[in-house]
Amino acid sequence: MANRREALRNLVLAAAGISLFPACDFEQVPIYSRIPLAKKQYRTLEQLTQNLLPTEGIPVETPERTVDYLLTVLNDCHTDKDLQKFLTGFSEFEEYVASEVKQKLAKLEPAEVENLLDYLAESPDRSKKLEHFYDTTKQLTVQHFTTSEYFLKNYLDFEFAPARYLGCVDISV
Repeated sequence: MANRREALRNLVLAAAGISLFPACDFEQVPIYSRIPLAKKQYRTLEQLTQNLLPTEGIPVETPERTVDYLLTVLNDCHTDKDLQKFLTGFSEFEEYVASEVKQKLAKLEPAEVENLLDYLAESPDRSKKLEHFYDTTKQLTVQHFTTSEYFLKNYLDFEFAPARYLGCVDISV
């Protein structure tokens, strides 16, 4: 009788643990000293960079993800004024997505994402801070891709130092 109770108790505990496991989020978000971002904001920015320059199916290998590159460059290389404009533009972007789109970026259809990016790129009624946010995000996303080894080797025929070594070559004068 006690073994049955013990087995039933263990079964209930295992079922409770399994049902609660999906709610646990173990992914750590990098902390930047000058950019206070919550996990939700980090993921939104990550989705935006993936939608700006989708690299699925392309073997692009970089030391960091695009969003990490973007935030590191902003944190380390931009002035406080630029950071403030970027963060204000980002909050305006989040407000626009919440009020107009009413869905997360990850759940949007490709046509809806294209409409959103068209609005961000070309709309005359967007604010200067939203324009700064979009332009900075797009510029750094493209810069991250164009400085990757894949792009440099396959599109620019770049040879990394020290280049190739040709040991036994006849020198004709």
